[in-house]
Amino acid sequence: MNYFERRGGFLGALPVVTRTLLLLNVAVFIITFLLGQFKGFSVNQWLGLHNFMPGFYVSPVSNPGSPSTFKPVELVTHMFLHGGLWHIFFNMFGLVMFGRILESVMGSKRFFILYFVSGLGAALLQLGINYYFNSMMAEKIMTFYQAPDPNAFFQLIRDIRYNRFLDQQEQTRIIKLVELWMDNPDRTDLLNNAKYFADLIFKRNITVPMIGASGAIMGILAAFALYFPNVELMLIFLPIPIKAKYFIPIFVVASLFLGVSNIALTSVAHFAHLGGAIFGFIVAKIWKRNRFNIM
Repeated sequence: MNYFERRGGFLGALPVVTRTLLLLNVAVFIITFLLGQFKGFSVNQWLGLHNFMPGFYVSPVSNPGSPSTFKPVELVTHMFLHGGLWHIFFNMFGLVMFGRILESVMGSKRFFILYFVSGLGAALLQLGINYYFNSMMAEKIMTFYQAPDPNAFFQLIRDIRYNRFLDQQEQTRIIKLVELWMDNPDRTDLLNNAKYFADLIFKRNITVPMIGASGAIMGILAAFALYFPNVELMLIFLPIPIKAKYFIPIFVVASLFLGVSNIALTSVAHFAHLGGAIFGFIVAKIWKRNRFNIM
């Protein structure tokens, strides 16, 4: 009889919190998929973490003063939602590989707190960063509204990187709009179209929810690196062993760089990764200093 048979299989071998989180995430993912496929209902849009709406932004195109769709419960619910199979696979892989070890060491109660504090910290940092950049975007759009002309619109869409929020057909339309408006700067219909696109880009940005357990998983990774600094880790696509005390900081710095430079896909909340790692490290550091002494 092997280890898994003695412990009741793979799930039975996992500590209680790790097992429960794994089952909850998988169950929510399956339910989300089924509701989307057969009912056309987007659980991710309903329970994902939405941005705060900058209060001073008033659109001349859509309804002015549209309230934010953010709900406090989303700070928790977004951690159980995932955008695809690979998204949930890598998060749950990290949970099982590192979470089971940490839970066995620090206990289920502490591990539960670590997981949710990391996830909440990730969400709060990402919300704060998003609010700052959304406010900047709103100011740029309002500046364009106050003195609209083709050159100002062209500069605006370059500054806010319109291609992140529009599909290919919409991108083609906006490029043609700029070219046509440059040649016909007095056409009011083109001005109205430009205002429509500026407003559309902002609304798309403000209403895309953040989903996933990545922030909580980053907190687990940071805690693991603190408790087991000399354990060697390897990436699937880079089979070179790297000690945890080097691997995790490199990964965190990379997330910070990608978040600041914004060169990666917008679906990745890099500052949430950073926030999860910071909060997870702080919690683990406090506990390790007060109670644990793991080499």
